[in-house]
Amino acid sequence: LISVEHPFLASPRMHARRIACALVVAIVCSTEISGNVYNSLDASTGTITAPGTTATSCTLDQFPDKATVNFGAQFTITYYASYKVLQNLQTNPPTTYVLYQRGCPAPADVAADATIAVPVTKAYVRSSTFLKWIEVIGERSSVVGVNGLYTASPCLNQRINSKQTEDFSAAKYNSSGFFLNSAAPAAGSLLATQLDVTFTDPFNKISGPNAVVVSSDSELTWQANAEWGKFVAAFYNREASINQLITTARNNWVCASKRAETGLLSAKKTALWVNSYLQDYGGFSFAKCSPKSSKPCDLMTAAGLQPLDGATFTGSGTDMAQVTAWAKDVDYIFFGDHVCSTYKGLVEPITVAACDAFWNTKILGGLSGVKAVQNKQVYDIGRLQDPSGGADFFVSVPVEPDVLLNDVVAIVQAGAVAGHTLTFLRNMLTEGTGSLRTCAEYPAAVGCLPSSEVLAGLCPATGVPTMPLSAAQGSIPCPATAGAAATAPLAVWGVLAASLVALIQVLC
Repeated sequence: LISVEHPFLASPRMHARRIACALVVAIVCSTEISGNVYNSLDASTGTITAPGTTATSCTLDQFPDKATVNFGAQFTITYYASYKVLQNLQTNPPTTYVLYQRGCPAPADVAADATIAVPVTKAYVRSSTFLKWIEVIGERSSVVGVNGLYTASPCLNQRINSKQTEDFSAAKYNSSGFFLNSAAPAAGSLLATQLDVTFTDPFNKISGPNAVVVSSDSELTWQANAEWGKFVAAFYNREASINQLITTARNNWVCASKRAETGLLSAKKTALWVNSYLQDYGGFSFAKCSPKSSKPCDLMTAAGLQPLDGATFTGSGTDMAQVTAWAKDVDYIFFGDHVCSTYKGLVEPITVAACDAFWNTKILGGLSGVKAVQNKQVYDIGRLQDPSGGADFFVSVPVEPDVLLNDVVAIVQAGAVAGHTLTFLRNMLTEGTGSLRTCAEYPAAVGCLPSSEVLAGLCPATGVPTMPLSAAQGSIPCPATAGAAATAPLAVWGVLAASLVALIQVLC
């Protein structure tokens, strides 16, 4: 005889178990789409092909991998079955973008500034500060246009040299397309390519077809700034990749900050962040911490330093005596600047000697009465440059702010921490200044300018995602107690996830 339990005679505990199992099966087993749909790469040519989908699947969730916006970043992402809505809250009024899955119909009743099929395959990136987000998620091959050659990426330099990516900086754009000296680009050129999207900044809103404004620079903290990687990744359905990167960077930031706390002396040291020095625009520009904070103040605070608030300076930014009197007791100075240009009062052609004289004589000599200068604790962002003389700081730090914090903590802890090699910050008094020394002529110079050809030769393979700098340069490990606290929640979630997978395998 086979004993069959009558469903109505089952115990309450059995009923609860069956209901729980049914919910898991309904939620997990019925989902036919296991992950977001990505572009396909032809590694032999470096080109990508957009995927499609079937009409019958458009009612299912096309975006199982989702992103949530944290740290008060000023944008939103809302998901629907076959499309998602992004809204940039930094613009006035807010701008709205509808991204719908390729192969599915675009929603007809959703108002938007642009409606774009995703994942996108051809992009024009107007600001170098957005480039690395696209590279680290594995979508470099989608970048067919850039606004100048401001990147130290080996593989992007390779694409530029091989004309797979074109410099669009000489072109103008209107509703009819791109133009060169009033003439439309020749058919077949990248400028005549049908672009899916133009990633632009708030100052150039109409700069290409399907212009999308990325306002990461307007955020007040590095963590909020980094969240905009999710905004960009949404155009590629790469939420899973960017979530992992941002989580890793955040954990590294917390560990470095905790390590800074454990290394503090009885009194905090002070630091000043100089945004730039522009002779024709008031001279020094200092980072302000009030009434609103700023990313430099956020950085210095996380490193265990007491920022000198630029809002408290009331003198002339070109008067070295007034600046010295105000900042004379500061322990560290960080320059968010390293270039030599006519904006600094220099005259073309600018030579290496003239550049050195500007930084070493005019700036550092003019601030010789400041404690940080006397103790040789003045740093700029010129340690890693691109072939145009720009600092990779502006490309990489928005993606990996933790690496910059690791730099500062390593400097302040004066060799007492291990695990990290300086990446962006260069000691102006012991390692050099300026932006004009080429690696060919000055191979030993810290922060020399590499050639685009040399960089291109370092590209490991077509289509390989850019390795995070933290993997190459290392990260300061968490103090023992902080590390345990930080990893405990991750361990719990790992156990829960493994248990859920095992349960699904049994039930499904």
